[in-house]
Amino acid sequence: MAKTYEENVWVFDNENAVVNIITIGNSEGINVNINSRDFKNLKFKIKDNYPEYDFPAIVSAERCGTYITVLDDGKFYSYNSGILEDGDNVIVTRNTNFGKVSVDSNPSGAEIFVDGYNAKITTPAVLDCLSEGWHVIQVSKDGYYSEKKQFFMVDSGPDIDYQLKFLLDEYPYGYLSVNSQPEGCSIYLGGSYTGKKTPYNFEYMPIGTYDVMLMYNRTITENELVTVLPFDKKGPVYCNLTMSDMS
Repeated sequence: MAKTYEENVWVFDNENAVVNIITIGNSEGINVNINSRDFKNLKFKIKDNYPEYDFPAIVSAERCGTYITVLDDGKFYSYNSGILEDGDNVIVTRNTNFGKVSVDSNPSGAEIFVDGYNAKITTPAVLDCLSEGWHVIQVSKDGYYSEKKQFFMVDSGPDIDYQLKFLLDEYPYGYLSVNSQPEGCSIYLGGSYTGKKTPYNFEYMPIGTYDVMLMYNRTITENELVTVLPFDKKGPVYCNLTMSDMS
């Protein structure tokens, strides 16, 4: 029987998510107790993966290759848990050595994420707020596929310790503008609630056909198929529905 692998993914509104599933050497998941005196009032993550946890917490981890990340006062800390056994207690300590990493991308102007947190800076940039240890840098720009890289930071002195360069691939996208009379209708795409209400513009949507439905005071519209075309060639696609379309 073929073995399957899965990875939990946290997706933010209007952000691309990068999923890397490694099947070679994938280790068995175990439960361990994570605690810390240095970071006891803060939250932590396993690698760059959401959700965040409060100390202490029992979490699922891999027997080897697991590291814990903490964001504290604008600094990104990493702690390598070593080889683990089921039920182990891991005490996360604060590493006071920091290195420098330069992050660049083509095109420039991409948002930089460190260990899953938005660093609130764009490429090109030099970051000096990463402790020694494993970290993940991700860059994201509207209209391009996000990319991320994992690396081990070592403080080697005053110079830049690590250089990361990203070549981002563009993807075709379109805009979908959904409007209604009356306004304030809940918007559903493909039968799933988007969390948005009319009027709303969905930006950087993959090219394709979408099933649009609106709900207003528990009354729904007939489904309407709308094809999103490349924005640079066709501009935004409009979907306008009124009360007369209610079923």
